[in-house]
Amino acid sequence: MRKTRELVPASDSKYYVRRGPHNLRITTDADLERLRLDKGIISFEGQTVNTPIRTIADSYAITAFMIEVIPTVEPEPWLRKQSLILDEKPTVGGVLLFSDEPQAQLPKRCGIKLYRYTTKDAEGTRETLSFNPISVEGCLYDQIHEAVDKTVEIIQDQKVLGPTGLEAVQYPHETLHEIITNAVLHRDYSIAVDVHIRIFDNRIEIESPGKLPGHITRENILKEQLARNGALVRLINKFPN
Repeated sequence: MRKTRELVPASDSKYYVRRGPHNLRITTDADLERLRLDKGIISFEGQTVNTPIRTIADSYAITAFMIEVIPTVEPEPWLRKQSLILDEKPTVGGVLLFSDEPQAQLPKRCGIKLYRYTTKDAEGTRETLSFNPISVEGCLYDQIHEAVDKTVEIIQDQKVLGPTGLEAVQYPHETLHEIITNAVLHRDYSIAVDVHIRIFDNRIEIESPGKLPGHITRENILKEQLARNGALVRLINKFPN
């Protein structure tokens, strides 16, 4: 059979997923939707959120965006044109980009947590945690900038022995910005887990929830492309910087 992005039932009209040498039958609608999300057939960003339209049409985030980017257009018609309002409700993507506090509408699935561990071990522990995890919230645009700034601030508090004595640790700001941006834009928002940034004595780990989308694997990730959240990627590029 030729490959297709759609789910194709077997001859018994049931759906199966291959796991090693086994064909495992999908028995619930929830598992079927999970498979569609994993394959990139559907995207959670396009689902609607049960919150008033004004959450994104009358927010500080959308007002600042419109003034900066397209000052001659009214927010609500533009949001509808971008399919960020469907069935008289904002979509997940609309809430993430333009709600002042999307964490209130999508709890536990759209924040960033920062940790500082004073160790070089493979895993951090409560004993090596420098302070309580820092929560970064707000719309995605603000989250990215604040997370980068806080990460840089924490890193620069570290000192290492250099030619002239103790020196502040330096990481390329642009590199951190790109990695954190990718972690936020390409994560699976259907999973109720935050993005985690873990700062160790010798490295930074950034964990973005979700599997690699669709046909993307560790072997082909440098050559193939598939945006799990195509609308987020397209619209975030309209923001300044």
